[in-house]
Amino acid sequence: MAAIALTSTTVRKVAPGPAEIKEYVVITPATADSADTVDVSSLIADIKALYAWDETSGDQVTATESSGVVTIDAAGGTTNHTYGIVVWGYGTA
Repeated sequence: MAAIALTSTTVRKVAPGPAEIKEYVVITPATADSADTVDVSSLIADIKALYAWDETSGDQVTATESSGVVTIDAAGGTTNHTYGIVVWGYGTA
């Protein structure tokens, strides 16, 4: 497991929706592995939902969040893949 620096990802902010909910799309570098983490706490302070997929295979993957850190959990322990993560929530740190 490795921590992926937010600065080494591609981040796209989607316009705020109702009640100022924030939405970001984070794309990891192609060297990401299952069980790697990305700290998105500087983007959204209170994460309400997230969705992740494997850009390489197109499969949905499991992603969990704790204290603003998202962990990728791809079945089979994939290595050297690009992952996409969409994060929704309120406020910024």
